[in-house]
Amino acid sequence: MSKSLELLQTLRRSVDEAFLRAQGTCELVCGEGCDQCCRVDLSVFPVEAAPLRALLASLDQDRVQAIWARLESQQHCAFLVEGRCAVYDQRPIICRSQGMPLLLPDGSRDICPENPDPATLPLEAHLALERLNTLLAILHRAHLQETGLEDGRVRLADLAREALSPRAGGVH
Repeated sequence: MSKSLELLQTLRRSVDEAFLRAQGTCELVCGEGCDQCCRVDLSVFPVEAAPLRALLASLDQDRVQAIWARLESQQHCAFLVEGRCAVYDQRPIICRSQGMPLLLPDGSRDICPENPDPATLPLEAHLALERLNTLLAILHRAHLQETGLEDGRVRLADLAREALSPRAGGVH
């Protein structure tokens, strides 16, 4: 595994741990069965697309067909199958941080409207978004250097379509 992908795993663990700490300090409604943040068209850096591609290659045919059906119906996110994330273990940083109390670069705070007012939450419960984005951008640049890939973002729907079309029974 490349150094950038190893560091991505470390960053993911850090975000997951921050989410658990935030849940320990306040009542977040985010959890299994909550998919309001999944109803968007997201894109990721290639460093986050790589582990998703590997996971998609290993999915059973039933899961492939379920994701493909979502792609065909143009519902967001293609990985949201029966209200659950089909790629949960490899979900991108943006998905891991959804719903968390966020500290924005201008010092303001934000959170999913289903959760408590972020101003009422302790500052340590907030994820510093600029710091997270900076770390992810550094990993992205390192990954580009390691792989020789072109700079750019990868839409999750396009990634799923690319990775699954040969396995989706020839439906295009």
